[in-house]
Amino acid sequence: MLRGIEAEFYHSDWDPDLTPVDVGNDSIMLAARFMVEGLVTVKIWKGKLETRLPYTIHAGILSHPRKVLVIHDPNEEVRMEFRGEGAVRVAVDDVDLAERVDIVLFGPAQYA
Repeated sequence: MLRGIEAEFYHSDWDPDLTPVDVGNDSIMLAARFMVEGLVTVKIWKGKLETRLPYTIHAGILSHPRKVLVIHDPNEEVRMEFRGEGAVRVAVDDVDLAERVDIVLFGPAQYA
C-alpha cells in the first residue's frame, strides 16, 4: 500500500482477485506476489525517471496534506515513511501479482 500518512480512504470493498489495484483519493492498494513465492522489489524515485516496467497502474495525485507518504505491506511488517508531494506514478512488471514495483514521485511542476 502507498498512502498519505494520515490516509482516511478505506479499501474494505477491494477484492484483488477481481482487480489488481484499488485507488482512493489518498492511497493506492496493489496486488503483489505472495510471500511464499519470494520477495517483491519496490523502488522509489524522485523526478522524471521513466520506469522500465511495462504497466503503469496509476498516474495521478494522491491527497496528503502533511506531504509524508508511507509504503507498507498488508501486515505493516515492512514499512517506510518518506517526504513526497505532488503527483505519483506507479508501474509494475505484472498487473496481477507484481514482483517489481516502481514508484516515481513528481513535484507539482514536473507532472504536467
